[in-house]
Amino acid sequence: MFNLDVEMVFVSAWERWKSAIGDIILYSFLYMLGVIVIVVPLIVVLMLAIGTSTFLSVISQRSFEEFARNSLIGLILGLTLLIFAVTVILPGWAAGYLYIFRNILLSQRLTFSDMFSQFSKILHIILLSIVVGFIVLFGLLLFIIPGLVFAILYSQALFLIIDKNMDFTTAMGTSWKRVKKDFWSVTGILVLLIIAQLGLSMILAVLSIIGSLAQVLLVTPYFILASWVLYFALFPSDEQSALATAKGNVVSETTYHFEPEQQSTIPATEPLPIPETEEEATESEAKQEDTSQRGNNSTT
Repeated sequence: MFNLDVEMVFVSAWERWKSAIGDIILYSFLYMLGVIVIVVPLIVVLMLAIGTSTFLSVISQRSFEEFARNSLIGLILGLTLLIFAVTVILPGWAAGYLYIFRNILLSQRLTFSDMFSQFSKILHIILLSIVVGFIVLFGLLLFIIPGLVFAILYSQALFLIIDKNMDFTTAMGTSWKRVKKDFWSVTGILVLLIIAQLGLSMILAVLSIIGSLAQVLLVTPYFILASWVLYFALFPSDEQSALATAKGNVVSETTYHFEPEQQSTIPATEPLPIPETEEEATESEAKQEDTSQRGNNSTT
């Protein structure tokens, strides 16, 4: 059972991380590859657009004003594509990655299509990031502490959108109300998770490429699992299904009791007489008459 306890969060995430390390590395690698495929080509397109506009301006010997205008147009087009990828494609891809770890924690079947499952919620995910981002930024401007409080209170909103298909306003309200009840416990767990992740990241940064790969494939997935454990501890309505699945859906054995066969209460009947022939019937009647006459004589 997931409890709102620091040790429970770290230990539960560790146990699930160890048992599903193969799937974790596989889907983390696919996620990293997807980010590269999405972002790098757009950066190349941006650079080509700027370079092409510059080259055409030079060979055509146009004025500096035309050169600046063409470069600006290419820059705007490239940045538009890049912003679209960063604000729309990457958030949907990242949400699908989070959904994979939800299923890993619950020991549910994983498919590659799960990585694309959250694009249908992309509008609510984008609106959530914008609204919460502005609220947290406004709070940070008010002596920093209010911003941190807002960030903690809304920390479970994204998980609610992914897990319960809530719209962003409902997810924000639900996260606020639930986290507020155990604010200090949630704050302590989140602070410890952040400190631990930052500490490991600083250590792995020394190892250059190997450290970066370990960060993406091993360290970050562990803390994502820990975040899901915290979520299920806060919202136990999903915990029963989580535990049932994690235990392999064990089917309870059923014992069948058979009562002994009762004896029939119907009284036994004498066997039916076998039909007699006419001669046998006549002899039987004569014997009965003789017996009755003897009985009468004895009484007299």
